[in-house]
Amino acid sequence: MNRFIKKVFFGVILFSGLSLIMVEGVSFLVRNTLSLKIEMNKNILILGDSQTQFSLNDSILTNSINLSESADTYFYSYVKLKRLIPENPQIDTLFLSYSYHNISKTQDNWLKSQNINGFKFPLHYFLMDFDEVIFLIRQNPKAFFTFYFHSFKFNFGHLMRFFKNENLNNFGIGTYTGTNENKLQLNLNTTHNLCDVGNIDLKYLDKIVEICSANKVKVILIATPIYLFKGTDCPFFEQVLNARVSTYQNVSFYNYSNFKLKQTCFKDASHLNSEGAAIFSSMIKDTIKYINQ
Repeated sequence: MNRFIKKVFFGVILFSGLSLIMVEGVSFLVRNTLSLKIEMNKNILILGDSQTQFSLNDSILTNSINLSESADTYFYSYVKLKRLIPENPQIDTLFLSYSYHNISKTQDNWLKSQNINGFKFPLHYFLMDFDEVIFLIRQNPKAFFTFYFHSFKFNFGHLMRFFKNENLNNFGIGTYTGTNENKLQLNLNTTHNLCDVGNIDLKYLDKIVEICSANKVKVILIATPIYLFKGTDCPFFEQVLNARVSTYQNVSFYNYSNFKLKQTCFKDASHLNSEGAAIFSSMIKDTIKYINQ
């Protein structure tokens, strides 16, 4: 019996060791092979969660690339940014999603979520350094290793896309997403408890501002249009949003939360559809032109 237990034990150790070697081996290849270089004419980088993902069409904002992704916390935006800036010195402006939920404890909870990190970590692991991995382990140590080993499959996919010379938007780390959906009426009675201010993920907002400042990248925090409805409006959050911006130097806040659009322009209560994104992106394009005159 003891011999059997020893065999099982050593078998588990051997399997785990080989799996670890495979995961880290492929991750090493991706880190040292995959380029995050974007076209030289694209000097505006768009990062954030689903609000910028659905609202800012980089086909209209032709000198931009949108790498926003649903449920991206500032942690994941930072992980992408710190790799993108050194490889793309032409980037001089960052648009970053900054709305009510981004400063709430929702963001902190997303960092602990097994479901969210279960698909985000494997896609972004090749961008992370040791400290960032440790940070995620501390958020949810029990769940971490279940999605750590999944990164092998995703990193292998990254390699295949790289060798096929696919666009960076196809790597699963962010892209503009257009949709013709209009489910606004289904959302009107939905309520959200967003009135508790977070603190963990906001530290990575500070890091984003720091790295941009060090590289002379202008930061524009942007709140995209939302259809305000009962249950989401915490009046003091407007003050919190503005107060935090005031602590930064050379950071602008474009608050378009109340930007008026027809109901047909909304995918749901918090996101624009393609019709709304076309109108909003065109307005932002005109705004940028005016500022740069």
